[in-house]
Amino acid sequence: MTGQEHGEYHDPQSRRRCEDALACARGLQNHRSMAEEARLILRDGVGRRPSTENFAEAIRARIAPLGGVNPELPPREPGCESPTFD
Repeated sequence: MTGQEHGEYHDPQSRRRCEDALACARGLQNHRSMAEEARLILRDGVGRRPSTENFAEAIRARIAPLGGVNPELPPREPGCESPTFD
């Protein structure tokens, strides 16, 4: 297997050709030029604001309307003894 099969490009020109081909294909699907597709991709990426919500809050917000989750946890058992450094 070559690195290119896993999306790894050691040659910058190979990476650029692949990126150009992907932008071109996406542009063709959307009936736009490759340049216009690239502008829209950049505009979309730059225009996003970072989320202020953390991951736990995002999950909680999706699960709360379903009634939340209250898993039954097993009782705690005593842990192992701490080592002594005598």
